[in-house]
Amino acid sequence: CPPAASSGHPTQSRQSCSRVFISSWRFNKKSGPPSHSCPFQQRFCAFRWAAPDGLERLGDGPYEPRTTNHYYYHRRIFMAELLAPAGSLENVLTAIDAGADAVYFGGKGFNARKFAHNLDDAEIGQAVRTAHLFGVKVYVTVNILMADTELEALSAYLQLLDSFGVDGIIVQDLAVAALARKVAPNLPLHGSTQMTVADLDGVRFLEANGFTQAVLSRELSAQEIRFIASQSSIPIEVFIHGASCMAYSGQCLMSSFLGGRSGNRGACAQPCRQPYTLLCDGQPVMKHEAYVL
Repeated sequence: CPPAASSGHPTQSRQSCSRVFISSWRFNKKSGPPSHSCPFQQRFCAFRWAAPDGLERLGDGPYEPRTTNHYYYHRRIFMAELLAPAGSLENVLTAIDAGADAVYFGGKGFNARKFAHNLDDAEIGQAVRTAHLFGVKVYVTVNILMADTELEALSAYLQLLDSFGVDGIIVQDLAVAALARKVAPNLPLHGSTQMTVADLDGVRFLEANGFTQAVLSRELSAQEIRFIASQSSIPIEVFIHGASCMAYSGQCLMSSFLGGRSGNRGACAQPCRQPYTLLCDGQPVMKHEAYVL
C-alpha cells in the first residue's frame, strides 16, 4: 500500500496509507501517480493523475468535512457528483470501493425506509469516518413528516449527526429544517425529492430558507432539469437509477389509505408494485393479473 520509493514521492507507513489521496504529492501526466496496491487509493490517485494541470499541495491534514478540499474541488470540475444509496455499513464500503463520490443512508429512525436495515448511531459514526478518509461525502436521510411528540428526540439526533460531521441531511419536512438551523446550524440541508421541487421557483424557495442543495422532482424532463440547473445558485441533484413511486415524487397516500402504513412516515407497503386485476363495469379487462400501476 505505501507508494514505491522509486516514484520520487515520500514513502508513507501503512498506518497513514489511508490518507494517500490527500497527502502532499503533486504529480502530472509525465510523472504519473505513485504505484501501490491499495484499490481505494489507486482510484483516487489515478483521477488526480488525469487532472490536466496537476494538483497543488494543500497540506497533510485529515479530510475536512463540509469544505471544498482540493480533491473534491478538482473532481467536481470533470464530472457530476455520483451519489449512491447505502442501506448498511457494508454497502457504504462497497459504494466507496465502486467509485461513489458520496453515499446516503438512513439511521434507525426518522427516515423514509423504516423497515430497511439502516445504520445505528455507532455505524453512522464509523461510516462517516471511513468515507471521509477516502474523500467521499455522507448524507443522512431525515425525510419523514414529523410529529410534535418526536421533536425532542429529533433535536438530539440532529446534534448527534452534526457531531459526527455528516456532510448534509436530506429532509422533507420544513419543521425539520427549522429545527436543524436552531440546534445544529452548521448542518447542511438538502431538500428531498419528496418536497416536490419541480421548478426554479421551488429551488429558490429552498435556498432562501437555508438549504444548500435541492433534489428535483423525479417527473421532470431532461430539458427542464437542464434549465433549472443552469439558473440555480445551489447544487441540483436528480435521480438517475432505481425504483420510482407511481405517485408524484413519492407524495403517495395509497399505502396509508389501504393499510394504515404511511409512505410519508417511512412505512410504505408499496401497494403500487403489486399485481392487480383491471375491471371495467365490473368485468375484467385482462385475463390475468398484471402490474397495471
